[in-house]
Amino acid sequence: VRLSHLGMVTSPDGMYRMLRGNIREPDASFTRRDRLPNPLPQVGGWCPDLCVEILSPSNTEAEMRLKRREYFASGCQLVWEIDPRTRTAMVYTTAETGTESTTLEGGSVLPGFALPLTQIFAEYDAAMPA
Repeated sequence: VRLSHLGMVTSPDGMYRMLRGNIREPDASFTRRDRLPNPLPQVGGWCPDLCVEILSPSNTEAEMRLKRREYFASGCQLVWEIDPRTRTAMVYTTAETGTESTTLEGGSVLPGFALPLTQIFAEYDAAMPA
């Protein structure tokens, strides 16, 4: 993203105002360059093209469904929900339709991007104390 100047990636502190005015902070996100306002506001007045959520034990299906609905209603095109406990990922292109995947792909949002879950969890495992 940075080398090709494709847009902006944020971490969990990236705040975005949803269509109905509430603030969401995806665990990670990507917004295409052509959608970024200039200058950038402190709180994004848009929803990223890609929202990534890392599930925690306290997340409920109802909560995640609500987040997806808000993301997609506000302009998101792709949501990845990664579950570290089961080492799986659900890929959503609509608020209700998800597909389990072993590789995260960028589709039309990030053409050519592919990251196998095994690579993510291998790095996670290496960082954990023995």
